[in-house]
Amino acid sequence: SVWINRGNANCALGNDEKAIQCYTNATRICPSASSAWNNLSTTLVRVGRFQEALEAANSAIAIHSNNAEFWTNRGGALHKLGQHEEALKSYTNAIEINGHDSFPWTNKGIALQALNRHEEALQCFDRALVLDGNSAKTWYNKSNSLHKLERYAEEIDCCERALAIDPFYAYALVNKANALQKLGRNAQAVAFYDKALSINPIMVNALINKGVSL
Repeated sequence: SVWINRGNANCALGNDEKAIQCYTNATRICPSASSAWNNLSTTLVRVGRFQEALEAANSAIAIHSNNAEFWTNRGGALHKLGQHEEALKSYTNAIEINGHDSFPWTNKGIALQALNRHEEALQCFDRALVLDGNSAKTWYNKSNSLHKLERYAEEIDCCERALAIDPFYAYALVNKANALQKLGRNAQAVAFYDKALSINPIMVNALINKGVSL
């Protein structure tokens, strides 16, 4: 569809509001265009319109229920709405359709984290990393669960894996510093807080935890 293509072009240029208009036009002209509903959903999430994003994702799934990407994107909207149990079901559906994509495994892990089910979350992150070991996001999220489980040495290892992929991943630097602090290695922790703050000077948790380490 011309409108879908225009929407995609606007997304590529960062013009999300124009893209939303294009995808909306596509759905009005052809209500059975599941890809238009799906693209509309992902773009609405980016601009913070999460309830509308969920409704668009539901429309895509009503047309094509056997599409793993649609279920994954529905889970993303639900996660943003704080509906973590429902998000978990959507990610599980995505995995049942296509278990070879790392993305829903990572997102399922994040949903389990939100429910404080960290051992299960680790299993999801490990599966995601088997499928794609070069995802800094997955290594970082795995480190979050390890921190909650007080497995600080393993947390540091995950942060280092994330930073090997993306040396400017400020959140991974902060997690590494937090783990070092828990292990009593305060001088090293301060150095990593400083590095994170040089990338993102307004990271409140880095400022607070650095103060604790000094």
